[in-house]
Amino acid sequence: MAVLNGAVASPRLMSGSVLTTTSGTVLYTAPSYTSNVTSPSATAYIKEIILANYTGSATTVNVAVGGVGIISGLTLNAYDTKVLSGLNTMMTAGSTITASAGTASAITCLISGVEVQ
Repeated sequence: MAVLNGAVASPRLMSGSVLTTTSGTVLYTAPSYTSNVTSPSATAYIKEIILANYTGSATTVNVAVGGVGIISGLTLNAYDTKVLSGLNTMMTAGSTITASAGTASAITCLISGVEVQ
């Protein structure tokens, strides 16, 4: 844990989810502003996203951060894993990470990063 001008930065596992086929399913919402972190500062930083296909069939994945698609129609082969590391993507209060898969319950998604409060 680090202190930044009165704010505390805490590493977090932000989401551990099994993806559905519903487009725009929210996996994580950045925390609200505090007296230490005010608009327009970021309240969360995404460091890494891990996507894993635990089925015997290929399927597609879509991921968006703050409404901006960062993965669109990525095919994950059977039993394959994709690691997106070094993202260092800033999120302002209330912004979300959303995701969906082409096949329900086929993809697990882990998101790690830092929350600043």
